[in-house]
This record gives sequence, C-alpha cells and structure tokens, in this order.
Amino acid sequence: MKNKTNFIKIIQSLIIISFLVFSALETKAQKINSQSKTTENNTNLLVDKQIELAERLIKSTEEYKESLQKLSILYQSDIDKQKEKLQKRQELFQLGIIARRELETVEEDIKKIQSKLSETQKDLLEADSLLVEAHAAKELAKLPPITATSSYRAIPGVIRYTGFSTWSLQDTPILQKFFQDSFSRTLPISAYGQSNTHDRLGYDHRNSIDIAVHPETKEGQALINFLRNKGIPFQAFSQAITGSSTGPHIHIGKPSVRIN
Repeated sequence: MKNKTNFIKIIQSLIIISFLVFSALETKAQKINSQSKTTENNTNLLVDKQIELAERLIKSTEEYKESLQKLSILYQSDIDKQKEKLQKRQELFQLGIIARRELETVEEDIKKIQSKLSETQKDLLEADSLLVEAHAAKELAKLPPITATSSYRAIPGVIRYTGFSTWSLQDTPILQKFFQDSFSRTLPISAYGQSNTHDRLGYDHRNSIDIAVHPETKEGQALINFLRNKGIPFQAFSQAITGSSTGPHIHIGKPSVRIN
C-alpha cells in the first residue's frame, strides 16, 4: 500500500513537472511567435515606407517635369521672337539705319535665353532619370532585402548591385579611362554628384554619377561587367518612362536617398 502511495506521488510529480515544462515551452513558443510577428510587422512597415517615399518622388518629379516643360516652351518662344527681331535689325543695319551695337545686343539676348533653355533641358533629362529610379525603387521595395549572399539582383528593367568596395566621386577617372580605352569616346556622364534637380526634389546624389548609356547595349554591358569586377555599387535601368525616350542609364554609387 505504501509503495502504491509512493508510486502515485511520483506519477503526480512527473505530471506536474511535465506540465511546468510544457508551460515553459509554450510560453517560449508564444514569445518567439510574438517576436516573429513583430519583426514581420516592422519589415512590412519599412516596405510600406519605402513604397510611400517612391510614390512621393514620382509625384513630385512629374510635377517638376511639367514645370520644366512649360518653361522650355516659354524659352523657345522667346528665342523665336528674338530671332525675328534680329532679322529686322540686320536689315536696318545693312541700310545703315542702326549701329552694330544694337545688333549685338539682340544676339547676346538670344545666347542668354539659349543658355537657360539648355540648362532646363538638362534638368529635364535628370528628372527623367530620377523618375525611372523612383519607379524601380517602388518595385525593388517589394522584394526581400539584399543580403551579403545576394548582392546582385535583377528584375525586368532593373539591375541592382551593392558591391564590395568603397566608391567615391574621386574614383570617376578610373571609369573614364576604361570607357575611353574601350570605346574611344568620353564617358557620357549625365549627372555628376548633386545637381539642381536633386536639390529641388530633396534627394542625396552627392556621391553618385549617372551614365547615359543603355544597360543592354554593348557599352552598357561592358560597363556593368567592369563595375561588378571592381565591386563598385550600381543600379542599371533599361526602361524609359512613358512618353519619353530618355531614362535608361546606369547609376553608379549607392541609391539616392531622400534628405527632406
């Protein structure tokens, strides 16, 4: 009888211990699940934030482009008017009615307006490039984050490579020499460091350059291979935005980030 009582006590003790162990494991599992959900929620919030930033950049860039296009039309209209004025003054000058200085004044005005138009057109090209990057950033944000084992990523129209070496604008001559030696022409840099466009849209491009070559061309492929071999970070964009033939380019350096 005594042995039976002891046996029952032992069984009861084992049940209690098992219950405590199970409770501890269950609590731990719940904690792990909670941490996992928290991590997942934080990741989702980060993705949503990145997509939101990309959409804001798309909207602000499109508005900026529209203002530049209107400005270009005004500048071109002014140039046409000044050319008509110049033609009339040339006729008057040939007749000896006006002095050469009056002719030169109009020529100088035309050059000033043409300079403003060229600058505006350059800003438009930069805006197109940034718009392509913004659309790509929106799609890249939906993918799992890049890790040390997946430093190279390609989706339709976009290639991103995080690289393994340090890059700065001071390294640009290396690229210029490679391109000149390979294709006997100057590296077509469309944006070097921070520009008016980046300042206006609030993006940090201080340590990046954009190369106006299509990634799928012979030049683009050669440049991409060179960058990968050197471990230089880059993003390559092969799709143009709707309504524009510009946009495809290779962005060298880390992706532009919003600074305001």
